Order: sequence, then C-alpha cells, then structure tokens
Amino acid sequence: MKRILKRWRVAVRIVAALLLLAAGVIGFFWFYQMAPWLRTQNPDWVRQHSAEAYWHEVRKSIQRWGWTHDDFGPAGDYGDKEFLTWALVRIRPGDDISSCFVGHQSSAFARITNQSIGREAAAWLEWWDRNQAESQEEWIWDGFDKAGIHVSLPPTEADVIPLLEFLGKEDGLDSYRLSDLQYNAFRWLRDSDLDFEPLEFVFAHSADAARPEIQAGLLRYRRYERSYPIKETVGRLCLGAVTDWYDGWYFWRFTHPDEKLRMNALIVALFVVGTALMLCTLRKSPSR
Repeated sequence: MKRILKRWRVAVRIVAALLLLAAGVIGFFWFYQMAPWLRTQNPDWVRQHSAEAYWHEVRKSIQRWGWTHDDFGPAGDYGDKEFLTWALVRIRPGDDISSCFVGHQSSAFARITNQSIGREAAAWLEWWDRNQAESQEEWIWDGFDKAGIHVSLPPTEADVIPLLEFLGKEDGLDSYRLSDLQYNAFRWLRDSDLDFEPLEFVFAHSADAARPEIQAGLLRYRRYERSYPIKETVGRLCLGAVTDWYDGWYFWRFTHPDEKLRMNALIVALFVVGTALMLCTLRKSPSR
C-alpha cells in the first residue's frame, strides 16, 4: 500500500511538473512571442494607437515570429534602412522572399528602396552588396532616375510639377511598380523643405493646376496624405530639416519611457523605504 501511495505521489508530481512546463511555454508564446501580432490583429487596439505604435508592433512581430502574409504592407510603407538591413542579412540566395508564406518580402523591399529588383533573394543580395553604403533617400532618388523621373536630392521647386504629373499617371508601368513609385513621389513632396500644400499650389499656379494630369496628381496626393499624414513620424524621409509634429508639446517628456521608468523607480524606492521605517517603529523595544 505504501509503495502504491509513493508511486501515486510521484506520478502526480510528474503531471504537475508537465502542467507547469506547458503553462510556462504557452504563456511565453502567448504573452511575449505572439503579443505584438495579437495587438495588430485587434481592430480596437489599432484604432486607439498611432501609425508609429502600429509599425513598432508589426516590426516586433516580424522579428520575433517571422513574416505573416500582410506584413509587406506596413513594412513597405514604414520600413527604413535599419529595418531593411535587418531583413536582408537574414536571407540567403535561393530563399523564398515573394510567396504568401513569407509575407511577400520582396514587395516590401521594392517600396522601401524604390527599386525594381525582382522576386529573387539572390538579386536583392547582389543589389545590397553594391548599395548598402547609400541612404534610403539615395535609393529612392536612383529609382526615380531609372524610371525616367528626374528630381533633385534634396528636392527643389522644379520637382513639384514633374512629381505631380507622375502622381496623376494611371498606366504605363506594372501596377505594383507604379504604386511604389507614386507612394515615394508623394513622400518626396511631403517630407521636403518645400512645405508643399495642394491648395496653396492651386492658387499660386492656376494655369498648371488646370491641366488634367496635374489635377489627378493633386487628388492622389490628397488621398495619400489622408492615409499618411505629416504628423506621423514613421515612413518619413530625411529630405530636409526633420521635425516632429509633437515637438511643441512641452509635457511630452513626462510620458517618455525613460522618464516613466525613473518615476516608477522613485515611487517604489519611497514606498520601500517608508515601509521599512514604519516596520522599524512597530517593533517592540527589547526589555531592559
């Protein structure tokens, strides 16, 4: 009887240990590994957060969990040279970078760089070997030049008309290639020091604004502007004096993660010291 009881206790302990291990593994994946992906799949969370917060979680999800099908969208729209470097150093010639199963990575690479390199990992790695020393803005400028769109780096007033004409195009290129170039044409205007504003352009250049292709370009610029407003800090190109829309908010510093950490540490320290002192006063004094 004692032997059976002893074995029963051992079996229960093994089952308990396995349950605890399973809880730990599931908890790790659910609360850490998959947490960024779960946030970005929650419509309420997305509505309540900025594009910067959304991209931050998508990037964490890609880096922890790997690419999912729709990640190429935000990665292409908001990815920068740092993210592209992280992505390209992890692929090898022959890797699949274009299918649904790997998140159409090549599409994201094309939008980030404004380059039409193709769908093969080897081609992108060869391009990276030649161009990794350049900035994202130089990649985008080169992509424009290859497509016959001649603009300046940094942008000048002379670039406005050609970019608006191109934004108004409807055909003539592969639809994905056209979309990438037009998105970057929009950013070339939005992020420059030209302070481009469509309505001001119409009043200042009424003759040009009357042309159908310019009107189409202005309308497409406004559609992009609604989706990617200037106040969002992600996806911004360094084409001039880069400023944060929130720079004028004086009290933002108190919500900065470093400041919040310091304040939390101060509160905990005060609580611990105060509690310790209170406990010291409650201790009975030794009898004499």
